[in-house]
Amino acid sequence: MILSIPLAERPYEDFQVWSAEASGEYTARNAYKLLQSTANDPRAYALQADYKDFYRKLWLLDLSSKIKITVWKISWNFLATRVNMLLRRLTNTSMCPRCGSGTESMKFFFRECPGDRNNRLHKKGSKSGKEIGRFVNSYISELDAVGKNNRQTSITVKKWEKPVDRVVKINFDAAYKIGQNKAAIGVVARDKEGSVLLSCSEVHQRVSLAFGAEAIACWKALQIGVHMQWERVIIEGDYLSIIKKCKTKSPDKSLVSAYIHDIHQLLLYFKECESAALIAADFVSFFHFLGD
Repeated sequence: MILSIPLAERPYEDFQVWSAEASGEYTARNAYKLLQSTANDPRAYALQADYKDFYRKLWLLDLSSKIKITVWKISWNFLATRVNMLLRRLTNTSMCPRCGSGTESMKFFFRECPGDRNNRLHKKGSKSGKEIGRFVNSYISELDAVGKNNRQTSITVKKWEKPVDRVVKINFDAAYKIGQNKAAIGVVARDKEGSVLLSCSEVHQRVSLAFGAEAIACWKALQIGVHMQWERVIIEGDYLSIIKKCKTKSPDKSLVSAYIHDIHQLLLYFKECESAALIAADFVSFFHFLGD
């Protein structure tokens, strides 16, 4: 674990970061979210790490976002029950609006409420077991249809474009092996004719996250440009966050801050350096060729 911590090649001053946010920046909104999650249980923030595998599987389910968000709200007791609304001063009573025989907590709402919900939800009309079954099957079919429509959405891939005269375009990409902390990076440099000037691929060990793999690939692309003494370059990759961090002048406070610091130092060697986010089909196929 210690060997996986990224260190910058050139030392710089330490600074404080806010660990509850991926950007490392503290805002009032972050503090409010933390207080909301720990209002009823001091260990709520710590418990989120314990259940991170559950939440990871939840977000990967092939269901609509509405259902997954509802399940997430239930797991954190975020539903708008009368008890929760009273705590936030959104109502003046915690009594159940359906039966009036108890306080409407999450447990009471799902397990203990004796009131007939059909009186309010279905205009005092009850449904048989077959009707409820048909409703459930119809709802599931509707969700399946929505998923199929989403999967059939066409994705337009922007083609790689040649650089202008006396400019070298360097494309980079990375692949990450989850569980092995291993990353493979690829770099391809081309001139104004589209001819390959240089290409390379490397395997890096002890890379703790995929985000770091992309940062290493970007750093390698710039390092090659400096080594080849190219004065004007364009850096292209398919990870927009890394591209944005390259353009930002302020110090980065994310988990890849060490890599971004080295990237900013390498940028000083170029007379002109542009960075852009692009997914080019021909470059990706070439990268996989290098990996093989």
